[in-house]
Amino acid sequence: MRKVVMFNSISLEGFFETLDHRIDWVNTDAEFNKFTTENAQSDDVDGFILGRKTYDMMSSFWPTEFALQSNPVVARRMNELPKYVFSRTLKSVDWSNSELVKGDAVQELKRIKHLPGKDLVIFGSGNLSKTFINNDLIDEFQLIVNPILLASGTPLFQDLNNSVRLKLLNVRTFGNGNVLMIYQPDRTTTSDAA
Repeated sequence: MRKVVMFNSISLEGFFETLDHRIDWVNTDAEFNKFTTENAQSDDVDGFILGRKTYDMMSSFWPTEFALQSNPVVARRMNELPKYVFSRTLKSVDWSNSELVKGDAVQELKRIKHLPGKDLVIFGSGNLSKTFINNDLIDEFQLIVNPILLASGTPLFQDLNNSVRLKLLNVRTFGNGNVLMIYQPDRTTTSDAA
């Protein structure tokens, strides 16, 4: 079965975007860009999961000439790989290799996880991620904590039904102060333990 990896940059307080949906605060530099390029070239991933807002943001950027010129490796992967867009409001999707998923999100992700293929990565998509976490469908959390306090924003983890125990798999510190933490759910314990 395919693994679903949640990948997000967050502030120290756990916000993944500002209240007006901006992510221009994400701490990037040459080392970080090299990491994202190497990550984009990974043979472990062959698809993306996006909610409507994240789809709107990414589909308006990655196909552009600016994206293709400034980060060609990531742009190529973002444009070429399949994208499963979960939305109740979109009528259609026109970004290359995108499939609109309109049914029950939990059942649809279970179906997609059983399709042949490699890992799937979900970006942003806070409400969709919450649904998947609440139904134990996220297999790995990759979080890049940025050295910033935003004071306000959208929490990545809000309104969860139960606590989720995690096992730390890896930590990487970047020169710019970012810290990548990789966790997987500890399914050997109960998720709602006190």
